[in-house]
Amino acid sequence: QLGQDGLGLPDRDYYLQDHFAEQKQAYKEYMEKLLNLAGWPDASGAAAKVLELEDQIAKLSWTNEDRRDPIKTYNKMAVSDLPSKAPGFDWNAFMEAVGPIASSSTLVVSEYNSTVPDGV
Repeated sequence: QLGQDGLGLPDRDYYLQDHFAEQKQAYKEYMEKLLNLAGWPDASGAAAKVLELEDQIAKLSWTNEDRRDPIKTYNKMAVSDLPSKAPGFDWNAFMEAVGPIASSSTLVVSEYNSTVPDGV
């Protein structure tokens, strides 16, 4: 089974709903603190970029209800089809690292989103 890993905050709602703004700000400050401790240049700017990326991922993520739906999460897909579904990702290297998994294999992709815009 192949699926999306979690975000830094508990779920997509923490990024998308205004009443979680305080938690989202605390998370950004926590990232900034860790990056400063690691000696990262422009820790504040880097934390903002990470949060911006996670905001984009959250917008494309499924709700918790959808992620628990056994019908929606059962999407059989041939490994050989993955490059056309998510171009720009080195699927061969990934499959070799986790497997190896043959390109003739079939996987279940648990959170397949066919509406992801190009370039995301």
